[in-house]
Amino acid sequence: MQLRHPEEADVSIILRWENDVANWLVSDTIKPYSEEEITSFVKAGQDFFRDGQMRWMMETKEGQVVGCIDIFDFDQKNRRAGVGVLIDEEFRGRGYGLEAIKLAIDSSFTDFELHSLYAEVLEGNMASRTLFERSGFELIGVKKDWHWDGARYHNQMFYQMIGKR
Repeated sequence: MQLRHPEEADVSIILRWENDVANWLVSDTIKPYSEEEITSFVKAGQDFFRDGQMRWMMETKEGQVVGCIDIFDFDQKNRRAGVGVLIDEEFRGRGYGLEAIKLAIDSSFTDFELHSLYAEVLEGNMASRTLFERSGFELIGVKKDWHWDGARYHNQMFYQMIGKR
């Protein structure tokens, strides 16, 4: 597994992921992205300190893109950021998420010199909760009735990892 920056060849898969309404509840997306918007995002390149976020594509040794991982909501003063993982449906359950999150954690604490990372996971998403717990994140709280899906509210679990001091 390796993490790499998005490339123009990734636009179609990113567009599919971003416009999948099943992902909107946790991403707070409220309208579809256009191909032009995604292309512009990819072409702009990324600077974590300028943009406050970093996206990596998760790629197997064979060159297959299986998902992406985002470090976002960067707070430079307090040296913290959020982390989110998306595994393409056909590649779930194969350990790619755990491998990728460990790489992202290392980069966050080493390259970006963060003090802490947090992750927010819907209470019913046991696969993601297990992923973050196995990665060393600690459940520190619950945000009650945090996400509205159009029919009901969902609790959101708040996880955190403190880097080495």
